[in-house]
Amino acid sequence: MADVYRVRSRIGNIEIEVESSSKRFIDRKLAALRAEIEGKATTTAAPKKAAKAAKKAGRKASKKKAAKKKTAKKAAATSAASAGASAASNGTMAPSQLVSAIKKDARWGQIKKNIIDKSSQLPRILLCYYFAGKAGQSLAASDVEAATAALGSRIAATNVAKVIRQRGKQYLVGDTGGAVNIHSIGKRGASAVDTLIAGDRI
Repeated sequence: MADVYRVRSRIGNIEIEVESSSKRFIDRKLAALRAEIEGKATTTAAPKKAAKAAKKAGRKASKKKAAKKKTAKKAAATSAASAGASAASNGTMAPSQLVSAIKKDARWGQIKKNIIDKSSQLPRILLCYYFAGKAGQSLAASDVEAATAALGSRIAATNVAKVIRQRGKQYLVGDTGGAVNIHSIGKRGASAVDTLIAGDRI
C-alpha cells in the first residue's frame, strides 16, 4: 500500500490540510492555494489603499484651497488698507466711504444691474468718480481699484489709468501736478453716469 502524505498549513488566517499519496501533488496544491489566498488579500487591500490615498489627497487639496482663499482675503484687505492710507495722504475719498455711498444710494438696484454687473470698465470707473464728486472729493486710480474690488468687479489701477487715458478724459477733470494722477468727475461725466444708471448707453 502506497504511503499517504498529510500536510497541515496555515496561510494568513486560514488553516489548510491536504492529504494525498503524491507529495508533488500536495506541494502544487498548497502553492496554488497560497497564491490564490494571497492574491485575494492583495486585491482587497488595494482598493482600501487607493481610498485612503484619495482621502488624503482630498484633505490636502481642501487645505490648499483654504490657504489660497485666506491669502486672497489678506491681499484684498491689504489693498483696501493701502488704498485708504493713500487716499488720506492724497486728500482723496477713502474707498470704504465710496463703496458705502454707492450701496446706500436709492438707485442701488439699477446701479448693480446696469453698471456693476456689466463687463464694460468705463461705466464702473465713472461711477466711482461720480459718487466721489457728490461728496466733493477726487480719486486716484488705486482708490478706484480698491472700490471696484469691494463692489465685486475689481479693475486694476493700471487698467483704470489706461481707460481714463483712452476713453475717460472727456468725462473727468484731472490734476496731474502731483506724483499721483488724481481726477474728479466733470459735468459731462455726471450726466453720463445718470444715463448709465437709467440703463441707457453713453
